[in-house]
Amino acid sequence: MKGQGTNSHQYTNHLSGWLGDITLGNISLNNPDYKADLDAVNIVALMKQNNSDYATASTQYYDGIAAGRYNRADLFVKNNGGLSNIKQTIYGTVGIKANSDGDALIQLRTKNPVAYNFIGHLVRHKSDYSE
Repeated sequence: MKGQGTNSHQYTNHLSGWLGDITLGNISLNNPDYKADLDAVNIVALMKQNNSDYATASTQYYDGIAAGRYNRADLFVKNNGGLSNIKQTIYGTVGIKANSDGDALIQLRTKNPVAYNFIGHLVRHKSDYSE
């Protein structure tokens, strides 16, 4: 199921990146995976926004992270259309059907604790991942 606000190409890209890491196969996530998933989305967004190449965008991004101009979690949420869109994409991929976001999170916590923790880290603006 495609996430709301995404097209098939975007959805496929998400599955090969952050969404696949937390919903497909042997599901696990550690700090390097979390950072790489968020950074990839954020750097590509900077490339598009500034019409720049990867080297320029990645230098700008990591300099901004080091200087505190960017929070990788907040930028990731913005670059994915907001937290609600991220949640809906995850819920749809995992097969969660609920009447409210609270009910969906309760189901997700049981069905896929990694995806639940991923959302929690974004909600808490965490640039690093811990279980």
